[in-house]
Amino acid sequence: MIPVHLCLLFLGSVSAELPKPVIEFSFEKGLRNSGTVGGAAVVESHADNEGPFFSPGPWGTCVDMSDASRFGGTIEQTEPSGSSLIFTHDRVRVAPAPEAGIP
Repeated sequence: MIPVHLCLLFLGSVSAELPKPVIEFSFEKGLRNSGTVGGAAVVESHADNEGPFFSPGPWGTCVDMSDASRFGGTIEQTEPSGSSLIFTHDRVRVAPAPEAGIP
């Protein structure tokens, strides 16, 4: 059996070696990226009165987008809805979606 103090020492050394994430939003300080590249996100609204707001959550401040929720009935929804948080940085690239037709 491994003594408990050795297990805790091992777990502490493993977590200390993890690199800091490139993008990390805690939302405690708004839309600031606390990851290694810095920067901030911006809000892009797709419909009036459906933007996000900050609210308390189980792990701290969260971005609440519940104002954009839809009833999900059988009627086709064609109007834009909700909003997005957009983060761009010259050191971060995202591959385009295959359906975008961009090679």
